[in-house]
Amino acid sequence: MKKTEKRICWNCDGDVSHHFTDCPYCGVDLTRVPSDHASHPRELGDPFQAAPQSATQPRNGLAVSEQDWKQALDATVSSEKEPPIQVKRELVALLLLLPGIVFCLFALLLIFFSDDGVLALQWNQSLAYFYFLGAVPLIFLGWKILRSS
Repeated sequence: MKKTEKRICWNCDGDVSHHFTDCPYCGVDLTRVPSDHASHPRELGDPFQAAPQSATQPRNGLAVSEQDWKQALDATVSSEKEPPIQVKRELVALLLLLPGIVFCLFALLLIFFSDDGVLALQWNQSLAYFYFLGAVPLIFLGWKILRSS
């Protein structure tokens, strides 16, 4: 359940986002509450009566201009197009770890299961060390990147 991010303006009873410091309907400063309002809260009226006119009509000078909205929306759309740096780092780590582990296992397979220096698939055991040497840096770099994220 998402917490509501709105509050009621103390002057016009308009629904206002918590991010605004001024009411977009009546323009009053929402960061300060008048002392008479704190000591004598306004009585609740009929809940079925129409909202005050000032609460339904936005004031002329909005806090956010149309150009600012467009820039914010464009920034949001452009940031959604490219994956975050975290995803890129994890992808690079996996691309390094997977072949490194495969080469390492293949090298161990050649070392332990070769018959007279030759694996049953006719791979020469002398190449096992090259696979192992190629696997170690890949595993090290992949592990280092994965741990730093």
